[in-house]
Amino acid sequence: MATFLRTRATIQDAGIGPAALLTYYWDSAGGTGAALTTEAIARVRAFWNSAAALVHSTASITFNLTSDEIEETTGAIVNQYVGAAPAAVTFTGGGDALPLATQGLMRLSSATFVNGRRVVGRQFLPYPTETANLNGGIPSTPAYVTPMTTAAALLGTTIVTPMTQRIWHRPGPSGAGLSVPVTSRSIAGSWATLKSRR
Repeated sequence: MATFLRTRATIQDAGIGPAALLTYYWDSAGGTGAALTTEAIARVRAFWNSAAALVHSTASITFNLTSDEIEETTGAIVNQYVGAAPAAVTFTGGGDALPLATQGLMRLSSATFVNGRRVVGRQFLPYPTETANLNGGIPSTPAYVTPMTTAAALLGTTIVTPMTQRIWHRPGPSGAGLSVPVTSRSIAGSWATLKSRR
């Protein structure tokens, strides 16, 4: 049975909109469940702390200290672990926040193909500010894309326990689920539009 870990965090700016759920997938081997969970949370914290100046200053982040161990082919949760709480993150982005639906976009790539298509992932990056927005309605490369790219690399940087961020190709009509290692991360040069799920 092949499994992976899922960790989550939420970012909220109460004056602007609802909380944004952030989900990350990781290896489930190479250490105890608690150690891997602590490492995963610490990396997510390191990423957002590095990007603190790129997120509206009144937003706040909450880390879920419980991870889910998931069987990759079915999506069934088979175990849960609790990690250590990380240090707080204080966002410092100046200016007005962009509309909630306007977000940055991190693209995750892998070296794995399923049914002739590369397995890729993405994560929306909530609460960017007007200071990162150019007149053409795109993120500034020096003010947003470059520093966010630097921050994103921290998701793949070991703090204590070696592990690999993963992408989950969910089970469905195309076959069983599969989790694969992330090989690269990039930040899109245009804003993404997040549409609510119903």
